[in-house]
Amino acid sequence: MRNVLRFLLLCWLSAATAVKRPAPRTPQQRSGPRFRIVIPRKEPPKKRLLPSLPALPTSAELQETALARATRLREAVKEAPSQLRQAALDAPASARRAVDEAPGRIQQAVLGAPDALRDRALRTADAFDGGVFALGFAAALVVVSGGTTLLAREAGAFLTEGGRGEVLERALLFGAILGDVQDGYVDRQAIDLDELFETGVNAMLGSLDPYTTYEDAAQAEDLTTRTTGRYGGIGITIGADEGSSARGGGGGGGGGAGAGPAQKGSPSILVLSALEGYAYDAGVRPGDRILQIDGRPISGARVEEVKNMLRGEPGTQVSLLLQRDGSTQEAIPIDVQRAEVRLPDVSLATMMAPRTGYVKLDGFSEGTAEELARAMVRLYASQRAAGEPLESLVLDLRDNPGGLLDAAVGVSQLLVPQGTDIVSTEGRVYGEGATLKYRSVQPPLLPPSTRLVVLVNGNTASAAEIVTGVVQDTDRGVVVGDRTFGKGLVQVVEPLPGGRSLKLTVAKYFTPSGRCIQAISYAKPPKPGAELKVAEPKADEAGSPTDRAPDAAPADGDDEGAARRRRRQESYTERSLQPNPVYLTSNGREVQTGGGIAPDVAAAGKPVGALERSLIRQGAFFRFASQWLREHEGTPTQQAQLLESTRGSDEAYRDFVRFARERYMAKRPASDASLASKPAAEAPSAASGAQKESPPSEAGDADGWVVQDKQLVEPLRALEKALSRDGDGQRTRSSSELKALRRALASEELSQFESQHSQIAADVREAVLARLLPPSERLRAFLRDDPQGLAA
Repeated sequence: MRNVLRFLLLCWLSAATAVKRPAPRTPQQRSGPRFRIVIPRKEPPKKRLLPSLPALPTSAELQETALARATRLREAVKEAPSQLRQAALDAPASARRAVDEAPGRIQQAVLGAPDALRDRALRTADAFDGGVFALGFAAALVVVSGGTTLLAREAGAFLTEGGRGEVLERALLFGAILGDVQDGYVDRQAIDLDELFETGVNAMLGSLDPYTTYEDAAQAEDLTTRTTGRYGGIGITIGADEGSSARGGGGGGGGGAGAGPAQKGSPSILVLSALEGYAYDAGVRPGDRILQIDGRPISGARVEEVKNMLRGEPGTQVSLLLQRDGSTQEAIPIDVQRAEVRLPDVSLATMMAPRTGYVKLDGFSEGTAEELARAMVRLYASQRAAGEPLESLVLDLRDNPGGLLDAAVGVSQLLVPQGTDIVSTEGRVYGEGATLKYRSVQPPLLPPSTRLVVLVNGNTASAAEIVTGVVQDTDRGVVVGDRTFGKGLVQVVEPLPGGRSLKLTVAKYFTPSGRCIQAISYAKPPKPGAELKVAEPKADEAGSPTDRAPDAAPADGDDEGAARRRRRQESYTERSLQPNPVYLTSNGREVQTGGGIAPDVAAAGKPVGALERSLIRQGAFFRFASQWLREHEGTPTQQAQLLESTRGSDEAYRDFVRFARERYMAKRPASDASLASKPAAEAPSAASGAQKESPPSEAGDADGWVVQDKQLVEPLRALEKALSRDGDGQRTRSSSELKALRRALASEELSQFESQHSQIAADVREAVLARLLPPSERLRAFLRDDPQGLAA
């Protein structure tokens, strides 16, 4: 404050002492001499006084002012609560008044709205400028037309790129055809758009290759279950048996009405397999007939319906009422708790010989590499506990249909050295001429000192061939068995609306040496007039690619029917006769190409004759096991001991020959059905090399016997039909010769019971033991007599 006062005082003094400028001269003065010296008169200085300043308040006055302000503040604080209370008391009244006045205000606003809108419209019309509106409209039109032109140009470029326009055109054409069929087809009841759509799509995709398929919602869910290896259920595979006759009776803890077996004409639901660790541990056995689920009879239910009843949230319980052949109980009640079922890929890991381990790998899904690693660690631990090293490991990939590419790479990393190229894929999805390589990035779990043998056969396919190829090309192990199936195609699953999916072939596999393992080329046949060379199967190979693909040939988990495969095969072109280049392994060994992987050591598996294959396909061994168990009641241990005895095995074989001749080889009414040709599953099982079971053939001869060889049945029927068209009786000799031919063929098939005695007896034993032993124990028992296993 003191400095401020000093500043003001100095400013005042400067203004008071300033020199006054002289007044301007008059015209008369300007007319005189221009330059004139004027000496001002000196006057005595006048006494100047300082201007008056406001008096500054004293300290006492400042203190008094501060006390007054503090007093007013205290009074305001004291009065605040009362004011707030009064405001709170007045609020309801104000709110009520506002509520009471609201309808009137709203009514007034509504009544006045038309006038206000009319006035506003009149003001807008008065202010309307036609020129401005036309200019704005023209500008908008230019913008819209320019945008439309740009959009059309971009859309045209998009449609012309990659032939998208042609795809859209054909899609619209397909939709137009469906619409015309729906609107105008003569029989409206026969129109099912979903069925027509799936038929058209499947026919389109079927012309490409057997593995590019359209999956509906149920099939897509099943595919996901197979690839992930997990689902919520109890762990059984079920199927429909339309021809077997079950025992009467119900009861047994939950029987009663509807508890007995299905009536004649209604298919029975059979348990085809039960997983250890799940339903098998709860007491469910293969061959059991399901009578009730949670107290609800399932007579007449479809397999898909029963599967949905068995599946559910993990942790919930399902009650089953079962009927078992050979059991002393009429009906067996069993409670099974649902769980997250993990479909095992390693079905057996054991020691098959001193210091030689054995692992059976059935598929490639998520977690296969970890499961195999745990099995190998257990084998090494058991050998260390016994004080012996594990010198050799046999990896059994027979009947392995393949699966996920990542799982094959993971399994390979357990076997081959770090840094090894495992597989490469080529396809348009990677770019023209681009290759995607997979390489091992971790040290192997299998020590280099442990010898490795890989067992393969004609049903070893896809991902299993990747593992086989890298073991052979790197000389890490020896491949023993038959030539593999030769599926070297990569599929991806594209999700579609509605839970559907498209499984599309996008690339091919190549082994580290550069071999393509695809056996069949599915390229379109050339146009008429073009030259085409078709390969003929070599005498020393395991048949042509078609022959190596049995009815249940693996296709990454897909089981395709023989008829469908045969129809497709007619439009496919097999690999051409070109000189095959020489491929070398890491150690310089020459390896064969031309589709599939040829073994280093050829070892034939158990031979399967025509009669045996036909009986397997018709489910004869499975049904005989049911009959044998009914005739030999007892505990599973007693039944197994009886079957393993020499007398029991011989009697079982003789009983089976009688059973097969009476039921399958003699003429019978066509209504005698057999096990469903394509059993469904509560848990989708992996494709295997076993022949699928289908209804028996009906080509009979004059003596009442039926020709069983599937390759002969249709030609015989076609020839008989052609001869029957001759109405004048000119072909009686040919007809009699055809009957004689049937008798000869049937006689030859009957004689195969003697020539194939050992193979058929082994099938009988296997079918019965499958009902009595856990799956792992059954595999261990059959391993002792396996010719390829012994060769390994």
